[in-house]
Amino acid sequence: MYKCRMTYIYLAILTIILGLFSRYGFIEFPDFVGNVLWATFIYMLFRILFIDMKKEKVAFIALVFLVFIELTQLYHAPLIDSLRGTILGGIILGYCFHYDDIVSYFIGILIGFLSDKRLF
Repeated sequence: MYKCRMTYIYLAILTIILGLFSRYGFIEFPDFVGNVLWATFIYMLFRILFIDMKKEKVAFIALVFLVFIELTQLYHAPLIDSLRGTILGGIILGYCFHYDDIVSYFIGILIGFLSDKRLF
């Protein structure tokens, strides 16, 4: 089990590096690539946390989590907007709602799930 968890940690780190490169790299990526990579990272993070859970269930929980976070972007109150004003809060909570982000999240979760199925 330790080897599996370490593999997910390595994959999560790789996804972070790709995400940073897509955002700050020398190559221009379409905007949705960052969202796809974010969703793939969230899938890997949930696999690290719930290593014994079925992959399908982890994928579903990760997608529900991401859609919930996206939907919270419709809510603007001083406290939550002040959290969004921080770097970490902005990364996790996002800034504004976009329907196409949900599609990107679905694609990212699917990539994580299919990669996971293929690896293990």
